[in-house]
Amino acid sequence: MALHRIPLLGNALSKSAAAYWAPYSAYNASTVRDIGVWIFQDAATGTVSVGFAVPKNWVAGSTKLVLEWSSKTAAGNVVWNVTHRAAATAIMNTNTSPASRTDALTTSSKPGSASRLEEDAITLTDTDWAVDSFVAMDIIRLGSDGSDTKTDSAVLFGAVLEYADS
Repeated sequence: MALHRIPLLGNALSKSAAAYWAPYSAYNASTVRDIGVWIFQDAATGTVSVGFAVPKNWVAGSTKLVLEWSSKTAAGNVVWNVTHRAAATAIMNTNTSPASRTDALTTSSKPGSASRLEEDAITLTDTDWAVDSFVAMDIIRLGSDGSDTKTDSAVLFGAVLEYADS
């Protein structure tokens, strides 16, 4: 059994003004190396949408969404949600059955120090997934949630699908 990671942000689309693509230096001017990042604003719900085909060697039950993120402030929690829906094999319609699933994670006082890269995983409910089906997924920061106590933006550097094969 091997563990696989597939990057997901290559075809990402912002669905709200509270999440936007920008150079990291737009958020942290002291950066030496600049890269593109998704910035999720504080006190707002920001959503980035991605889509992918379920890999041929995927096996149900071990699927996670791994978020690589940071913030200039160490104090406070961030609430991340992921909603996803699998379309039937060869059908490009994500508005019908099966139902949309929501999985969540609330971080605890992260990052550990200012601007440190954090890696947090959300275990996904992959019951409706099948090899070759298309999954539409929203990655959401619930900045207005009462449990999201970070008073700063959360910067998403990467999001990967992690799964095991047989």
